[in-house]
Amino acid sequence: MTSEHRPAAKRAVGTVLTTAGRAHDGHSGFVNPPVYRGSTVLFGSYDEMAPGAARYHYGRWGTPTTDALCDALAELEHGAAALAMCSGLAAITTVLQAFAGAGDRVLISRSSYAAARRFCDGMLRRQGVAIDEFSLDRPDEFAAGLTDRTCAVYLDLPGATNFDVCLLRDLVAVAGDVPVIADNTWATPYFFNPIDHGARVVLHSLSKYIGGHADSILGAAVFARMTDYERVRGVSRLVGQAVGADDANLALRGLRTLAVRMDRHFRSACDIASWLNAHPAIERVHYPPLPGDRGHAAWQAQFSGAGGVFACLLDGGDEAAVRTAIDGLGLIGRGWGWGGYETVACPATLSQDGVKRVGMRLSIGLEDTESLRRDLDAALRGCG
Repeated sequence: MTSEHRPAAKRAVGTVLTTAGRAHDGHSGFVNPPVYRGSTVLFGSYDEMAPGAARYHYGRWGTPTTDALCDALAELEHGAAALAMCSGLAAITTVLQAFAGAGDRVLISRSSYAAARRFCDGMLRRQGVAIDEFSLDRPDEFAAGLTDRTCAVYLDLPGATNFDVCLLRDLVAVAGDVPVIADNTWATPYFFNPIDHGARVVLHSLSKYIGGHADSILGAAVFARMTDYERVRGVSRLVGQAVGADDANLALRGLRTLAVRMDRHFRSACDIASWLNAHPAIERVHYPPLPGDRGHAAWQAQFSGAGGVFACLLDGGDEAAVRTAIDGLGLIGRGWGWGGYETVACPATLSQDGVKRVGMRLSIGLEDTESLRRDLDAALRGCG
């Protein structure tokens, strides 16, 4: 939890990344906050044991370590408060459960994270919540999808499958009083702040770029309004959400180097994506920073950079060609995760003109780009 924050806009984001959540005067001058591993909290008296009487009541409800992380995230995302969750998916599901009830409708983008869509279809529908869909690049479809029962709009920016982009401020204007929930894992608060564009809630899988080392599982929600924070916090406690001190500490550690890592991810991804876009074995690369990408104008209008994740379609290729390409990789790993220091590849289902095709998703890490090009070139030439 965190109190009303000092807007990060008053300080350079690189400075905020290195200082947020570090109240070193409160822990004997050490640079980093201590790692509080704890469940039971001891009290000085019977009266202090009452819920709310003391700052900390039980480890599952928060520790100084998780509070330091939440304070940092709220400041970075220009929000009022933040909650840490046990995973990125847990952040999504807890927020949606807090906003949606029987008889309500949730409007979700078609290119959202597949697990989020499965939760809506498999869980929220069973609880009496109707699910409507829209495409990020179809503002007319979005407007038509809103009803007087729409309780929330959920989207990833860019879309998790096709990397499509919308102008968030325009979408928020059309949504009116309906809260817009945006996943900002791909860009991170270093490159984009959805709350500045009108989003009510910003979601993160901290396992990705913010953790940055593929060694933790953690999520978070950042809120523009304290009322939304309190609403979701109540649900979070009811469903038993908890974050371990070690994972929170790893996320705090990751924040300190996020700027230099994201700059490198962005530069390297632009390099590799541009090279692939001209490769004879590649039909199309889906990456908004590329000139000519259908989301380029919307990306350029809002973002100061980009995550290093993108997808590509092989020229005339089918799933067998994608399998051959991925199996032909040597330096690049095969894995479903992304946002770490290592480059990984996996199959991805992309929709183009209503037709679904299997392509390849790449998360570009911190390796030398010439080494990555050689590895990709050898794997792609093996598909011919």
